[in-house]
Amino acid sequence: MTVALENLIRVASGAKRAQLVFKRARVLDVFTCRILEGMDVAIWGDKIAGISTEGYSGDKEIDLDGKILVPGLLDGHIHVESTILTVGEFARCFVPHGT
Repeated sequence: MTVALENLIRVASGAKRAQLVFKRARVLDVFTCRILEGMDVAIWGDKIAGISTEGYSGDKEIDLDGKILVPGLLDGHIHVESTILTVGEFARCFVPHGT
């Protein structure tokens, strides 16, 4: 197991302090489209190690006081010509997904 993964696991389980913790956040669950209230989000390096209501501790802690965190950001911007598809084929592929 790599050191980075080992650290992530230890932070997620609470055995190791996170480098950064966002406290008391509202987190958008992108799978269920619900907002989770009162969450602590533990960060190690550039990865989210864990999300919990139990409370993580970190070297740096930022109280979000109910502000919303949204994991990930996708750029929905695309040029049809960059796909090397005809407009009709592009539409057949993308329109069912809401683009």
